[in-house]
Amino acid sequence: MRLKVWTICAATLIGTALLDAIILRATGFDAFNFTMFFLVPVGTLITGAVALSGFYLGAIRYAFRPGLPDLVFLSAGSVALIVLVGLAEYAASGAYAAGESVAHFLRTSVTETRYITYMRGMPTNAPPVKAGDAGWMLLMIRVAALLAIAKVVHMSLSEESTQWGDRRAL
Repeated sequence: MRLKVWTICAATLIGTALLDAIILRATGFDAFNFTMFFLVPVGTLITGAVALSGFYLGAIRYAFRPGLPDLVFLSAGSVALIVLVGLAEYAASGAYAAGESVAHFLRTSVTETRYITYMRGMPTNAPPVKAGDAGWMLLMIRVAALLAIAKVVHMSLSEESTQWGDRRAL
């Protein structure tokens, strides 16, 4: 049962990363990195929920109750989502054709990303600001958000969850 649920989750993780790259390539909008108030990773939260929905739906489908190994899997999958999104963006950008290494692309995508902030009282034509080393802090906020989603998915399906009620077998 566990392997089936993990396989469904892995498929949604990969599919979500590819979908994010397709949206970025087609529209120029980076859904995964969308933030509000510079620190709230709204896009990461939504993308992470979609990516881990495979685990939730698979567990419901197979009446599977997760344990500690599943929390570790969900946590690893959450962190892997960041890498998968980066690899999908690398492939979609054509950086490999220019000879740029994956490691360099991922590193510069954290530090060289430019953020545009819109606030009242601020001119709308303000130039984008490069993240620099603050990009690493923003990445840690995304990691924490994804780990929180993993914990919510795990807890919503565990024995302690009230979601199951008195039904012990579906």
